[in-house]
Amino acid sequence: MTGAVLKYHNKPRKGNPAVSLGDLKEAPIWVAWRENSNGRKLPVNPSTGCAAKSDSPDTWGSRKAAHKRAQNARWQREKVGKVGVGVMFAPVPQARGWRLCGVDLDGCLDGDKLAPWASAVVDRFNSYTERSPSGTGAHILFLCRESDMAALRDAGLVTPKGGAEFSLGGHTEIALFLGGRYFTVTEDQLGDGSTIRTVKRADLEWLVREHGPAFKRAAGESGPKGGDESGSGIAFKFLCDRFREGKGEEEVRDDIAQDDGDAGDWWHRAGDRQQDRAVHNASARITGEGAKVIALFDDLDDPDVEAAYILGEDPPGTDDDFELDEDGVIRAFTAAYKDELRFDHAAGSWFRFDGNSWRREETKLAHHYARRLATDMADNDPKAKALRKVHTWEAIERAARTVREFAIAGGWDPDPWLLGTPRGAVDLRTGVLRPGDPADHIARLTAAAPIPRERFDPSRDCPRWLAFLDEALGGDADAIRFFRTWCGYGLTGETKEHALVFVYGRGGSGKSTAINTAADILGDYSITVDTSTLTAQKHEAHKQEIARLDGARFAWASETEKGRAWAESRIKSLTGGDKITANFMRQNSFEFVPQLKLTIVGNNAPTLSNVDEAMRRRFIILPFDHPPATKDADLPEKLKVEWSGILSWMIEGCLDWQAYGLIRPEVAVRATEAYFDEQDIFAQWIEECCETGEHIADTTANLWKSWSDYAFDNREHPGTKVRTFPETLSQRGFDAIKDTLGIRGRGYRGLRVQKEDFTDDFEIL
Repeated sequence: MTGAVLKYHNKPRKGNPAVSLGDLKEAPIWVAWRENSNGRKLPVNPSTGCAAKSDSPDTWGSRKAAHKRAQNARWQREKVGKVGVGVMFAPVPQARGWRLCGVDLDGCLDGDKLAPWASAVVDRFNSYTERSPSGTGAHILFLCRESDMAALRDAGLVTPKGGAEFSLGGHTEIALFLGGRYFTVTEDQLGDGSTIRTVKRADLEWLVREHGPAFKRAAGESGPKGGDESGSGIAFKFLCDRFREGKGEEEVRDDIAQDDGDAGDWWHRAGDRQQDRAVHNASARITGEGAKVIALFDDLDDPDVEAAYILGEDPPGTDDDFELDEDGVIRAFTAAYKDELRFDHAAGSWFRFDGNSWRREETKLAHHYARRLATDMADNDPKAKALRKVHTWEAIERAARTVREFAIAGGWDPDPWLLGTPRGAVDLRTGVLRPGDPADHIARLTAAAPIPRERFDPSRDCPRWLAFLDEALGGDADAIRFFRTWCGYGLTGETKEHALVFVYGRGGSGKSTAINTAADILGDYSITVDTSTLTAQKHEAHKQEIARLDGARFAWASETEKGRAWAESRIKSLTGGDKITANFMRQNSFEFVPQLKLTIVGNNAPTLSNVDEAMRRRFIILPFDHPPATKDADLPEKLKVEWSGILSWMIEGCLDWQAYGLIRPEVAVRATEAYFDEQDIFAQWIEECCETGEHIADTTANLWKSWSDYAFDNREHPGTKVRTFPETLSQRGFDAIKDTLGIRGRGYRGLRVQKEDFTDDFEIL
């Protein structure tokens, strides 16, 4: 092999994150590995010694733990072959929004010389490169944006797990892995660049659109073929071809054992069980006898099924023998997808468990599964033509909705103490992040994953956020702590505080930035509320505005209008912890208990028509009255890079709330009292127009006339004499009496209207 000596110097581009293997040593993305008797390098959980899985972060660990597991003496006694450590392709904590990825260049090295086709990739990616364990290949580690991986996947340039392979056979290939795999780490560095740097989407597209296909064409191929081009897929096709030629099983086994290409290579690495299963399935596929086979690899849609099938694992729907009719396919469909799908009859939609949470399915995936399963089963019997018809697939999907294993009616997110995040569920009782479990029925997610508690450092992980709050709240540590506990309380589905927060302040004070950031981080758990829902209106809004709030934990409204009054009964019902009734447009009514914590942002505080104890208990006014000296219009965007840290900060606030409750800071107590003093027109009337005492009284008629005159003078509606006025007096501690304390008829003990004194208005002559 010829080529240039590796010389690259990988200086990271300015402004992009860059890390080294040393920087990643504490990141929980490491696994151990051991080589089995077939030469396969199996990933191992550093903590347990069991198998590690690419889709289960709880089976990974730190580099130190992986190294310790790799050196485990028991492994050595068992003579398992080579051992080592590796890294999973996963998000990198040190570079939020980026993930560790790799390129495998097999058969590219002759000593330290790279083949030209490999040198082009190394030069283009310009990131840390090391020799693979075989000594004849190279591994490139690099950082890729999460959004770039999604874009490549959506464009069909990589598999659902982020892979793309271009193989020439004979252990010579280019393989791109953005996820779902791991790399062994040898630290046998090639070149003198130790930095793992970022790679642009354009470079990834160049690899899969141009360089990979050109690499194959240079060897006389026309480009990537459809179907499964892995070693297992090639072996399966090889076996099928030999059976088509009419050869017997022993002859076919001899042929593949003598093959010097990828099929023979896979055969010699496979175990006896895998060999037997592959031969049996290939024979059954061609002869129509034996076990049912889902489909030829050329026709399969799911590459994960291909690999599992050829390696001797059961693909969906092959465990049982099902009749080749609609009912049989429905039962096969149930057996295959009962752990993956649910149909919510309340929402009228399929939900799919993606390995972390249940997500609403909008792409007719269930219909696709029904089509694939029906056509695959039809391959077993030429007479089963009906299974290939569209109306059959549609009937199967519709019928599956009623199967007990799939059918539910709501009931998502039942545990108020579990918080769904992109990397698992947080138990808010402890703050611990754990893998998602389908039994949790979590269907909502935050927009960011928190940093595990043991690694969270606020000064490092959300410094800009802390500085912003310190300035916006005037350095008041108690106010900052209250805001943190309020946000932490908002992560839960609990409402026992029966409170709402009104964040008050003039424009540009930072109040909207604070609440918007918290709401954005909460993702599916947060919802905006139109202020018309919370303020008094001439005509009551449709109850669908209330129905939208079902399941939300953090509800917020902004920009209250000057002169508006609170819709007091509605606010009490939303924050009281009792069931309320709502319905969506043209749908039946339903009941739910609100889980939301209501936060209102505004420059103008609406008025209260009735200042009672229920409203006093609920309202907390938090002033944001320290506008920044210099306004930063880009601050919300800058805070996005700290979302994981801010969410961890909120979780700490939740734990603080559980331990000490919602401690109201002095600034909030003063602001709330001042607001109620201003709003309590009735108290002002008592103070200005009445005298109070234990042994005085006045008639209802005198009191009502004085109060109604005072209310109208202050542009307030006095209420009604026979209902609201007596209720208010009673709430203020004044007892109704009759014919006592010097009054005739009905009246109230404890106050009387002051007699007007005109002596100051006239000069006494």
